[in-house]
Amino acid sequence: MHKYPKFSDKNYSFPNQEDWEGRVDSAEPFARFYQAVKCKSLDAFFMSLLPTEQPTIVFLGFACDEGVRRNQGRVGAASSPKALRKALANYPLHDNAFALHLIDVGDINCLDGNLENAQQHLAQAVEAIIAKGAFPLILGGGHETAWGSYLGLRQSVARQNIAILNFDAHFDMRPMLENSQGTSGTSFLQIAQNRLNNNLAFHYYCLGINKASNTHFLFETAKKWQVQYLSYEEIYATSNKAIQFVENIIQSHDALYVSLCMDVFSAAFAPGVSAVSPAGLMPYQVMPLLQILAASKKTVLFDIVELAPAYDQQGLTAKLGAQCIAEFLYRYQQR
Repeated sequence: MHKYPKFSDKNYSFPNQEDWEGRVDSAEPFARFYQAVKCKSLDAFFMSLLPTEQPTIVFLGFACDEGVRRNQGRVGAASSPKALRKALANYPLHDNAFALHLIDVGDINCLDGNLENAQQHLAQAVEAIIAKGAFPLILGGGHETAWGSYLGLRQSVARQNIAILNFDAHFDMRPMLENSQGTSGTSFLQIAQNRLNNNLAFHYYCLGINKASNTHFLFETAKKWQVQYLSYEEIYATSNKAIQFVENIIQSHDALYVSLCMDVFSAAFAPGVSAVSPAGLMPYQVMPLLQILAASKKTVLFDIVELAPAYDQQGLTAKLGAQCIAEFLYRYQQR
């Protein structure tokens, strides 16, 4: 029997049902996400029995932007879990989302700049959620979220043929800082080195890479680690190239960890991010790929990162992030 950790200390915030409010459609009692999501503390979730007839999606926030601060980006991602919840709350339920058991378990917090401690708390929660038989959907946070997400995931699927698929303008394979401190830009190099140290294959794929967002050194680092990627220009040039890229990944691997960095989108669609760019992907180029991944029955973890609500305009970026989550859940199929 899995031993579940306790989450009642200061690094954890309980969920708030007030984050899930929306329009009332009187004729449809379960028309929107806010009507379906139930709030439970992590401890209460771990003590409860999951319904056997429904796949369970667990929303867990990672209220942290210390990695962005260390990476000299625009801080503000710590407030994104709440913004994503509020944006998703009013989206309508469609298709497979009706069959999902949706639970919000609150946030892991980063206190006093101790990113490493926060990542360990996130890892413990992710590991325990998976052990419970549920699907973790992590609301970041900067892309330092990915290191914590992976640390929790590796206990369950470390020796499976796992692929990491990152929608991002950046490789996020920067060198560690002094004293081996990570940032929002180091997560996937940390994962690569961890898997190498444990004699495990590293299969990392990126969609939406922007040359303006990565130095020559970072392209060389990606080459060294045999990262496969498509630039945003390649995706624009050939409409079905990204679909084939994703389908090949699904066919070649047993388990998928999907990470969506909101800065993969052009600033016209996502102005409220930690590292804004005028060039990037359009929503219609990303959402079909998320649908394919959700329907594959191979995705075991999904996180969404780098939303910075303080820089958002009319909540546009939060709404886009929420719609990406909704489109994923409309097609989600349990393993």
